[in-house]
Amino acid sequence: RVGKATALNSAVAASKGSILVFSDANTAFARDAVRVLVRSFADDEVGGVAGNQVYHSNGVDPGDATAAGVGERRYWDMDRLVKVAESRGGNVISATGAIYALRRELFRPVPDGVTDDFVTSTQVVRQGRRLVFEPDAVAVEPVAGAGSREYGRKVRIMTRGLRGVATARELLDPRRSGFYALQLLTHKVLRRLVVVPLLVVAAVTPSLWNEGAIYRVAAVGQAAVYGLGVAGLALRERPAGRRQWFALPAFFCLVNVASLHAVLNL
Repeated sequence: RVGKATALNSAVAASKGSILVFSDANTAFARDAVRVLVRSFADDEVGGVAGNQVYHSNGVDPGDATAAGVGERRYWDMDRLVKVAESRGGNVISATGAIYALRRELFRPVPDGVTDDFVTSTQVVRQGRRLVFEPDAVAVEPVAGAGSREYGRKVRIMTRGLRGVATARELLDPRRSGFYALQLLTHKVLRRLVVVPLLVVAAVTPSLWNEGAIYRVAAVGQAAVYGLGVAGLALRERPAGRRQWFALPAFFCLVNVASLHAVLNL
């Protein structure tokens, strides 16, 4: 039990292939996933390939899926579209640990206390190669389970992710990484900090009730979203809580509270 970073470093040291393929413990690859994943390496400019993480398909969710878990699956559907656009623009921000690959010579030892997939995959960009997305290289994972365990997992991942950005902070300099710097700032930093203006808006909006209709709409809208989110988390173990109008606000609330927790940890 030496920790994931040490285990990954030891595994890479023991391997011999020119392409390294990474995965998570709870992931199942599609039959052709590796073949599809590595075909992009025919382009010498490509140093790493991020695969496509999906949740149990065909509408079949595990029985212990929570409202936040169902919401997370919807989030990843949107994130997949973002990754396609990022890849066409030059680079995806980073790979998901479920499925990705990179050229062996671009691997650097993973330090402790960071998100290994972020630090490892961004080494590609740091060394001047492209990190692209391959939507046809599919890895399947179960949706999130019990709420308390999932919350702890999100806080841990976000905290390590922010530490990972800190270790790769030179990538935030557009003189070094160009447009990727803006992508990284918005995707990995500002997205985690959006909870701060959300809290300010939630605190200020009610006091502006008499200032105009737009403020009343904003106050009611916020109350509705947060109310549905709390209800979704309260009903997370029941079928009603997995309906979209509960699941999406529940996931939104869970992620933003976890983000605040992670920022405080950092």
